[in-house]
Amino acid sequence: MELTNEQEQKKRKTMLIAEGIALALMIIGLIILGYFTYRFYAPKPGATTSPVATPRPSASKSSSPSASSCASTLTSTDKNNIGLWKTYTNSKYNYSFKYPQTWVAGDGSSNDEVILKDNEIIATFYFKAATLSIAGDYTLSKEEDVTVACVDTVKKSYSGNEPGGEDSRIMSTKFTKNGQEFDVELRYTDRGASIMGDIIEAYDLILKTVEFR
Repeated sequence: MELTNEQEQKKRKTMLIAEGIALALMIIGLIILGYFTYRFYAPKPGATTSPVATPRPSASKSSSPSASSCASTLTSTDKNNIGLWKTYTNSKYNYSFKYPQTWVAGDGSSNDEVILKDNEIIATFYFKAATLSIAGDYTLSKEEDVTVACVDTVKKSYSGNEPGGEDSRIMSTKFTKNGQEFDVELRYTDRGASIMGDIIEAYDLILKTVEFR
């Protein structure tokens, strides 16, 4: 059965209306979706946005601190005074220090106990991989805050008498580095203020030159 012209026009008109309604509904749906999307993602009044963290470059091995980066406490005058000094290096505990060129190695020296002597002023220097108590009849006479290899510690001075009646002195500094305890001692006989001043200065300079690798 064929459609008349009037029926065909009505059919086309109905299809156009349906298409228009569908298009309008789609537009309305997009508007509604856009509105809720904006409400959901738009920052609220008074709210602050969090800054995006900028990743930091990872530290390389060359930039990590090492034992050798410890700042020296030697002054320019100190460096001049130790210009001719010798250097002792300990391969077991990886440390070194400077000492006066007139001092010589004493009997019994080892990696665990370094012994140096100055026979002119009757002084014996010890660098021990241990901390021992002061034996004998000695009295603590002075304490001073010092730094050895970037470790804050205390230098203690003792006075006493040896069996022969000599007026003796001991300077002792104990510290711990890399999990190991150390004791730096200087034992000497009183030979007057001038000599005592020189030996104390030498001991203090030795402490300043201690370095660990």
